[in-house]
Amino acid sequence: MTADFLASNTYYGDDSVRKNWLDAAFSEVALKYGTFDRYVRDGLGLSADTVARLRARLLT
Repeated sequence: MTADFLASNTYYGDDSVRKNWLDAAFSEVALKYGTFDRYVRDGLGLSADTVARLRARLLT
């Protein structure tokens, strides 16, 4: 996942994306929600059906 995030620098032609940003985001999620699944459900308010559809479309 980190490599995909950092690849944005290649596609956008600059170095504006940094690993520490991703690390900070995941640390905050862990602190407030415990797990990323709980963040998606409780923090973003996404239903299980919506998450399943997103996974089917984005992780293929």
